Amino acid sequence: MRNGRFFRLPVKKNLSHSNESYHQRLIRRWRAGLLEPLACFEFDAPEFPTHCLPEPLDDIVTQFSKYNGAPVSINATVALTALSGCAGRRIIMTTLPGYHTRANLYTIAVLLSGLGKTITLRPWMTPIYDFERRRREQFEDKKIGHKTRIEVLEEELKTLKGGLDVLRMSVKHRE
Repeated sequence: MRNGRFFRLPVKKNLSHSNESYHQRLIRRWRAGLLEPLACFEFDAPEFPTHCLPEPLDDIVTQFSKYNGAPVSINATVALTALSGCAGRRIIMTTLPGYHTRANLYTIAVLLSGLGKTITLRPWMTPIYDFERRRREQFEDKKIGHKTRIEVLEEELKTLKGGLDVLRMSVKHRE
């Protein structure tokens, strides 16, 4: 990352009287140079160590970066995030005796607008989103099936109760 800048953001106040959103107001103030820098410094971050990634992944990340023009570090971060999401809760580490931790990775990718966040995320995350959507649809189908079965059973129960009432009435008439 070059020219890193962090700004102290103003506390959000009641803006209901304005048509301008809080986000739009912050952008306008940033462009006008009205946000007070919290820290302002320049530094050169080292290149992402793709050689540390598993063998097929390092090449995939490098090729994605050439294809979409986004920095290798963003492609690698998104790839690791997607793979972590795929692994989910299946990987469990014993960190201390009797203490188990699931291997989750939480990341935040921050880039200026137009530097490739969306084009990098889409190919990695679309299969995961599609899988989640299919699972949600399957769940909804099962839920509808269960609700239908409950309705059928409730109707059968009403029929049985009605038959029981008829039997009770006939027993009373005989007595």
